[in-house]
Amino acid sequence: FSALLQELSEYPFSNKVINFFQNRSKLQSLIDKCRKHDIGVYLYFNEPRFLNDNLAKENTGRIGHKYNGENAICLSLKENQDYLYNSFLDLFRNLNDLMGVITITMSENLTHCHSKGFCNCERCKDEKPEYFTALVNNLIQKAVNDSHKNIEVIANVWGWSSFMNWNDENLINGIKMLDKKISIMAVSEYGLSIEHAKEKLTLVDYSISNIGPSEITKKIFKLAKEEGHKIYAKIQINNSWECSSVPFFPNYISLYEHISNLKEIGVEECMGSWTLGGYPSKSISLVNEVFNNNNFDINNWLRINFVDDERFVEAINELKKGFEKYPFSVDNLYFGPKTLGPANLWDLENKLNSSMVCFSRNDYQKWIKPFKVENYLLDYEELFAHFSKALNLLGNFSSKEIEELKDFVEITYLCFKEDYLKTKHLFLTKNGKKDFAKSLISEEYENTERFYNLFVKYSEVGFESSNHYFYTERNFIEKLLNLKDNN
Repeated sequence: FSALLQELSEYPFSNKVINFFQNRSKLQSLIDKCRKHDIGVYLYFNEPRFLNDNLAKENTGRIGHKYNGENAICLSLKENQDYLYNSFLDLFRNLNDLMGVITITMSENLTHCHSKGFCNCERCKDEKPEYFTALVNNLIQKAVNDSHKNIEVIANVWGWSSFMNWNDENLINGIKMLDKKISIMAVSEYGLSIEHAKEKLTLVDYSISNIGPSEITKKIFKLAKEEGHKIYAKIQINNSWECSSVPFFPNYISLYEHISNLKEIGVEECMGSWTLGGYPSKSISLVNEVFNNNNFDINNWLRINFVDDERFVEAINELKKGFEKYPFSVDNLYFGPKTLGPANLWDLENKLNSSMVCFSRNDYQKWIKPFKVENYLLDYEELFAHFSKALNLLGNFSSKEIEELKDFVEITYLCFKEDYLKTKHLFLTKNGKKDFAKSLISEEYENTERFYNLFVKYSEVGFESSNHYFYTERNFIEKLLNLKDNN
């Protein structure tokens, strides 16, 4: 669970009264409830969070790096280190059965003075960034030690990388500075060299269509183990931002290959979801079985868990081949139409830019980056061919479980088809081929109806915890009216 320290411990930077005792009580109730079902609670912390300008004026002597109205709590100051340590110590002493905490120390949120990849703090600017990432984690571990509680601290090293202006030396030193009791987590696929739509790329996000681990992740795990740390792979088991609307995508063969690769380099545990991907699908049991069975056979697993029929195995193989053609890029991942799928309105008058993980609008030149549009569309066409073959094969089976699996594949297909059709429609319109663009509307109308009929069957579809529901039934009714207006 994502947590804010200021909501759970005394907060000296504001006069606002926060009932952190009540928040702790609610958290303890949650921990107790989960424990009854043999589920351990881990808290995700991204600390210490910055102060806004108003709070910074009240704490001028305690702030450091400043950027865009955000003011870092400077950890070169002993009093700020004491705040972090004491707040965690008091929290840990007053919680029972908390399994652990997971930290991210280089990220979107401004925390320590180097956490955004650059630093203008006079006290911290000449210090290496890894000093502060290690300091935050080590202070939390010290609080655990002094609380005499069995709480695991896991340092997620996402962001200890080039996009935050780190080099190999920063990474190596950062790991070596960590307390040996701290476990280390790394995104398995980060840094993986991939090629899609005739472009060579380096993967910087989670993926279930590209199989890890990368070479840099292998190096991280090797060093971490040599330094005496427990290691975790951060992966996505059920889904990813490649298609976040669907609760799970049955990419079982790629998942099997990924876990086998991790197992081969000594990884024994992983974190399998983030704000999406927590659906209780058979993918989770697949991961457990691969880790625990040295004689695991993926084809036998498919036959035992679904149906003993070669056509089903062939369908799952076709899904793997199809997903491998997904034109993966960060821009498509976060700005493309496939997130909302057929709930996207086709409004040619909309001049707004696309927004992250929601509204793509008409900004197709943003979401196809770095690909040429013709190559982008071609990769999707190959994906659709494999998915269509898989759907036809899955149509031979009538069990409820395979029906759900087939429906989720079709939902994914329709989300990707939205990306394809909207991109093609906008491209043709921009290049003066409006008649060809209009010819796509009837297919889009049919796809929207298909998606709606599937959406109303499953309350799980279209939900992701940071956005809640991407759409409701009314969005699809509005879309159908929208398409009639455009025809």
